[in-house]
Formats: sequence, structure tokens, C-alpha cells
Amino acid sequence: MPDYWNIFKELAAKGVLSTRSVALALEKQQPDDLLRELGDCHALMERSRADALAAITQLRAFFDAAPFGFFRLDAAGNILEPNAASARMLGEDPTTLAGGSLQRFIPPGSHKIFKLHLRAVFEQSKENSCNLKLKKTDGGELYARLTSYPIVAPGQPIDRCRSYLADITHLQQTVTKLRKANQKMRDQQKAILEEERLKVLLQMAGATAHDLNQPLMTLLGNIELMRMNRDEPEKILLHLDRLEKAGQRIFETVKKIQEIRYYEVKPYFDQTTIINLDQQTAILAVEQSDYEFEKISDILKYHSQIKLFRARSLAEAAAALAGRRFDLIFVSSFLPDGNAIDLLRTVTENEMGLPVVVFTGKDDDLLTAQILQAGALEHIPKGLIGEKALTRIISNVMEKSHLQREVQELEGKVLRLTTRDQLTGLFNRRYLVETVENEIARARRYHTDLVLCMMDLDHFRRVNQTHSHLAGDSVLIEVAGLLKRLSRQCDTVARFGGEEFALLLPNTDMRMARVVNERIRQMVAAHIFEYRSAQISITVSAGIAAYNGSRRLSGEELMELAAQAVKKAKGLGRNRVFEWQPREK
Repeated sequence: MPDYWNIFKELAAKGVLSTRSVALALEKQQPDDLLRELGDCHALMERSRADALAAITQLRAFFDAAPFGFFRLDAAGNILEPNAASARMLGEDPTTLAGGSLQRFIPPGSHKIFKLHLRAVFEQSKENSCNLKLKKTDGGELYARLTSYPIVAPGQPIDRCRSYLADITHLQQTVTKLRKANQKMRDQQKAILEEERLKVLLQMAGATAHDLNQPLMTLLGNIELMRMNRDEPEKILLHLDRLEKAGQRIFETVKKIQEIRYYEVKPYFDQTTIINLDQQTAILAVEQSDYEFEKISDILKYHSQIKLFRARSLAEAAAALAGRRFDLIFVSSFLPDGNAIDLLRTVTENEMGLPVVVFTGKDDDLLTAQILQAGALEHIPKGLIGEKALTRIISNVMEKSHLQREVQELEGKVLRLTTRDQLTGLFNRRYLVETVENEIARARRYHTDLVLCMMDLDHFRRVNQTHSHLAGDSVLIEVAGLLKRLSRQCDTVARFGGEEFALLLPNTDMRMARVVNERIRQMVAAHIFEYRSAQISITVSAGIAAYNGSRRLSGEELMELAAQAVKKAKGLGRNRVFEWQPREK
């Protein structure tokens, strides 16, 4: 058998040629067909190779033209296969950039951040991002965000990652401006805090009289006794001992006043309240280092109203926060299983409303900006922690946190005033108008049904004239309660004005809307409204208008159609439901 038959068999075993074709050719002793098939395979492979090279060339051109720096990193932080944008961003020649370490562009103060980034990618096998301040070859500075994705191969350790570098210098400049604005706001807040402190002192008159009166009386009485017994040394020593004890009590009370959270009160005489001077502050310190925690503990151990708790990691902190209430959190910037920003994100996402103070390793401006952006109220380098600084931070942060809570409560009140009816608690007309427009847009987009129901209490003026306006208000409040009980979570119930109510029903057709309105009509008619000794009966007329996409309606037009339907229901004798039917074109 010629040698080429063995070659054909090997090609068939590798899948290049068909086994059946080789068997037929061998049987006929005609290799020409196989040679033609082999030629076709070779031509196809050449075309595929050319297409692959063209795709690679296009992909390389895309990466080189991209505004971001694309490259690979090995576990040591060396740059591999950088694109042209990487060289432009770092001010380096592309040929010298490849193979060099990215760390040589990073100032020593940020080396730890870069090492933690590499550890997360190569040891923990997860995507990671970090912000870095880089020194370019030409001496300029670049603020950049480095994002890396591990390249995972089954059964092999990770030794490469895909990385891209985004220029955030403009963002950093914005952060700097924000920091200046934040400092200005903090200065303004300090002025407000001083003003609030004065208000607190005025409000604390009851508390100070309650807690200071007895030791002050003891103090003054013993001074008078010392004058009377000035020639009796033994009695003077006894009075001095009592003076010392009374002075110590006054000192402790004043110390409590200086650190008081005046929004916490306790019951006092005659159903009044006074400020609670025995308030406890629970602080959770999330710190891995025993030395740093003992340092904080030693500073605070003489403050009896402060209780300090410890967590060594984010996991322990999460368990502690789930187990009890804290007033303040101290957290180290770097932890075994994450960093301070991770904890701040947890506090924010779970809406805990806890003030957080971050202890940083060094005074890094970029890290400080990230911490403040993430929601920390204060930060301090660990080297500057002392009794005076720590107690000042606790006092300022607690007061600032309380001011933030007051602002949030005020914003909530403003929102309720602008969207809610004060008498009934239902949404008001302004909110209804906006919601109708939004729901029409939703119904048009998703081709769903939408019904607006308008209701008017029949002969309501008689209730006001016969029983008083307060009785009328009582009826309106009860009707509002009935409407809320009969509506779904997705429905919008509003007081349109006077004795008019509205019910917006999304994803509801006219048949179901009529069932709902009939149920409301019957319930209102059967209900006995009581005001003092009077029993009041009333009925309701309802009009229904639907948006079903067959014609384009605005929110104002839909409300006008529903109002016309109410008018028609009243004209037909009241205490009924009337449906607006569109005219056929």
C-alpha cells in the first residue's frame, strides 16, 4: 500500500477527511477524489485563517482607538498587551510600557490600595475596582479608576486578568469642589449647632433644676455651717467631705449636660417630660487591630454614659447591628473582609440611619473623598486619635446626625403637605392630576386598561347646614376610610375637592370598574355616619371614564369625561353609577 494511503487514514482519524470517503477510495484504489477533498479543506482553512486575522486586526484597531486604557495584568501587577490609549494616559511609549509594572506609576501612599485590588482579583477570583492617583512619566497627575476581571481557565490558577483604566481627573476635580462646598456647609452647620446648643440650654431649665438643686443646696448649706463652726476643726473636715461629694455630683451632672442628646426625654411630674440626663451612647467599633481598639477603649473608659462594643470584621459588624441598636459606628478604613466603604454601603442600603466615623491609616485625600461620598459624617487619621479629638468628634457627629434626621422629617412633612389632603389623609388634587398623566402614558405604552372614577356625595350641603361643618368633616373622613378599605395597593384614592373624591384604577376594564363603584355606592348608602348624638345617612353618585387606547386622551380630558359622567348620574336621580361611553366614529 502506498504511503499516501496511510496519510489519508491519519487525516481521517483526525477528522480532516471523511472516514467513509477514505474507505471508498481505498476500495477503488482511486485517491484523486480524496486529493480534491483535501484541497477543498485546505482552501477553507486558509479562508478561515484570513477571516480570523482580519477580525483580530479590527479588534486591535478598536482597542487602540478606545478612550479607555485596555491591558492585561499578571499577579505581580505587570502590564501586558497595552493599547495605545494606555500609553497616552500614562505618558509612556507603548513599547516600554508593555512588561513594566503599573505600580511604578502609583505613589507609595496608594500601594496598599493597588495590592488589595490585585489580591481581590487573583486570590478571591472576583471583579474589583479602585480609584488611584497616578504619576505620569511627564510628571503630570492622573486620577483614574482601575477595573479588573480575572481570566479563569478550568483547573488552572488565575495568573492573568483583563483590566481597563478610565480617566476620572475631571470627576476628582468635581470631588474637590464638593469637598470645599461640604466644608462650607460644615462651617454653617457649626453655627447652627451653636444656636441649637443655646436653645437646648434654655430647654434644659427643668432638667438642670431637677438634677442640680439637691447638690447645690447641700453645697450652700455646708458652706454656711463651716462659717458657724469655724473654730471646730473636726466639724469643718466633715463639712469639707460633704462639699467634695456635692461638688462631684454637680461636676457629673454638668458633664452629662455637655454630651446630652436633647431629643431623648423621660417622664416627669404632672405628665410633663424633661431631658434625660442619664442617656447612654452605644458605640460599635469595627476594628481588627487589638492595639487600636484598646487605645479607643482607654480613652472612653472614664465616660460612664458611653458603652463601647467591638467587631473585628464586616461579618461580625453585621451580626452586631442585627442584634441590638447602636447610636454611632467607628470603623477602620481597611478590614479583613472588606473596607469602610462596604460598611457604609450596608448602612445606607438597609436605611439604618446610623452616623459613621472612619479611622483612616493616612491622610489620603482621594480615600477621604470616597469615604465622605459614601456617607461617612467624619473621618480622622488613627495617629491623631486622642481624648479631646475623640470626644469632640462624638459630640459633633451625634448633633449633626440629629440635625440630618430633623431635616429628613421636615422633608417628609413638606412632601406630605404637597401631596396629601390635610383633612382626610388621601392624595390631593395636584397629586391626582400628575398620576393620571403618568398612568395614561403607562397604559399607552403597555396597551393596558385604565379607568378613572369620580364620586360626589349627594346633598352634602344639607349635612353642613343641618349638623355643622364639623359633622361634614367627620363624614368626609369616614368616606375616605371606606374608599381606602375598598381599594387595592396599586389604586390611587384622592380627594378631588370639597365633597368630590376620585379613584384611579390601573389594569382594570369598565366591567370591573362598575363592580367596584357599585360596591362603594352600596356601602356608603348603608353606612350610618355618627357625629356626637346625630346619625347621618348619605349617598354617592359616581361617574366612570375609561382609557383603552382606542383614542388618544390627555389626563385633563379623561377627568373631564369622568366629571360629565358624575353630572349625568346626578341628573338621572343620584345614588347611581354612570359609565361614559365613547361615541362610535
